[in-house]
Amino acid sequence: MATNTNTAPGPAVGPLHVLVVSNHWGARRQFACTAVFVDRQVASLRNAGTQISTFDLGTSHSPLHLFRKWRELRREARRLNPDLVHARYGTIVATLSVLSGYPTVITFCGSDLLPGASISIVRTYIGILLSNLAAVRARGIICVSLSRSRYQGSTIPYSRSQTTRHFERGAYSNASVLSRS
Repeated sequence: MATNTNTAPGPAVGPLHVLVVSNHWGARRQFACTAVFVDRQVASLRNAGTQISTFDLGTSHSPLHLFRKWRELRREARRLNPDLVHARYGTIVATLSVLSGYPTVITFCGSDLLPGASISIVRTYIGILLSNLAAVRARGIICVSLSRSRYQGSTIPYSRSQTTRHFERGAYSNASVLSRS
């Protein structure tokens, strides 16, 4: 198997290298079943031959913590040189991921696009704003339900959104996601 020896982001010879960014691994300390679908997806992609690295943003929303994590994410992305960064959720995860300097795909699920979570209305709409701003910079968007893809399609061209129930069945196969514009 060839090794990625590129010094610039983008497709390389060898297996696709994806840096998965999430904030659920830290939450797992409190709730063992938190986002088990992300772990299943990572395992499935590894089994399919995709090289996966992970980065945990943690659960703190403190501006100082987020600034530090953004800087750490950028350093880690430069060190790993992935072909693609995959943000597993919108809002803060997506925002920091698109600012990593690498092509990014965002999976929207939960309340990152639609109101309904048990958080304040101000925080809900700030999160939706962050999700939409991140989506503008993303190379690709994956919505885990049709209602989210319809909502996202109102601000982002629908052609950039892929509705999927089983991400590992080819969400990264679209060459336009990896192309540099």
